[in-house]
Amino acid sequence: SGASGNVIDADLARSVGLPDQGAAMVGTPAGGTPMRGFRTVIAEGRLGEATFSGVRAVALPMPAMRDLSVQAIMGPGTFSGRLVHLDLGRGEIRITGKEPGSIPTGQAFPYSDNGPRSLPGVTVEVAGRSYDGHIDTGQPGTLLFPRAMAEQLPLDGPLRPAGSARMADGVPRALFQARINGVVRIGPLTFENPEVRFMEGVQRVNVGVAALRGVVVLLDPAERRSWLLP
Repeated sequence: SGASGNVIDADLARSVGLPDQGAAMVGTPAGGTPMRGFRTVIAEGRLGEATFSGVRAVALPMPAMRDLSVQAIMGPGTFSGRLVHLDLGRGEIRITGKEPGSIPTGQAFPYSDNGPRSLPGVTVEVAGRSYDGHIDTGQPGTLLFPRAMAEQLPLDGPLRPAGSARMADGVPRALFQARINGVVRIGPLTFENPEVRFMEGVQRVNVGVAALRGVVVLLDPAERRSWLLP
């Protein structure tokens, strides 16, 4: 859910004969030198038992993903017109039809931005302030904040070094951690004094897997809305 589109490793794209439909330059939220690749289309594909056709993608060198043996990142928009269920506790993704009776009655959260680059969102509340959070199943922690936000939050002390992380461009960036004093709400979920992380270049509050294991994340890519379901 951290990708607004689809990305495939350039070497894999060439090896399976995907067409080169022109150059593409793709950056990361942290800035830096954009990666150069090419636009392509996947005529037919399958993820588990879910099929898709005519899906656009960008073929890029993926140095950070190769270390994880990942050769493609498919965004939920691949299944626009259907519902995408992310059951992180079970490690399952389910794609179902979108019928009137299948739409939850609970609160829906709009995607983080308008337009084709919008990402699944959820409201994050800290110390009486509300932030637009981005649901990112590629982020293993609970919450990842822009480093500049540390001064706005009720932390238990100065930031502490917490290793490094890589974005899609493969460039390592320093991580820092601290504990928030008080209650943090992520949609319907409540966390007390959670340990959170900070990174330079992150553009918005990032909600990761550790916060979402106890719920099912339901995405409606066509309407750009999401739910956190028990």
